[in-house]
Amino acid sequence: MEVSVGLDPTVAHTDLMNLFIQREIDARQRGIGEGNASGQSLVTLNPGIFSLSTEAEKNASDSTAYAIGLAEGNQTGKNYIQANNYVYGLFPESFKQSMDSGAYLQGKLDGQVLGLAHLRRIRPSSHFTRN
Repeated sequence: MEVSVGLDPTVAHTDLMNLFIQREIDARQRGIGEGNASGQSLVTLNPGIFSLSTEAEKNASDSTAYAIGLAEGNQTGKNYIQANNYVYGLFPESFKQSMDSGAYLQGKLDGQVLGLAHLRRIRPSSHFTRN
């Protein structure tokens, strides 16, 4: 007498086949779920590896970029005014000093003329001439 253990190959074991198929499906879904979780964890713990930034890094970068832009804008604004000073009713120091010197000399000449005229009024011109 021969003893055999196993499935009879001539019989369709549909329930058993369905069990194996479902176990495969379940294992795959569990693998996908665990893979997603580990992948998400890897990315959130190491965002730089994936060319990503945290909110704190983004905010710090924004602040730095703003400060650089503000400084650059401030400088270009100053440069523009200095290059176009007359448009804004402003004058270079050298121009002001030149005009001050001219005004001083004109004032001195006008003062001399007025001073002499005043002296001539209070003293007749004969006092200024030699006899």
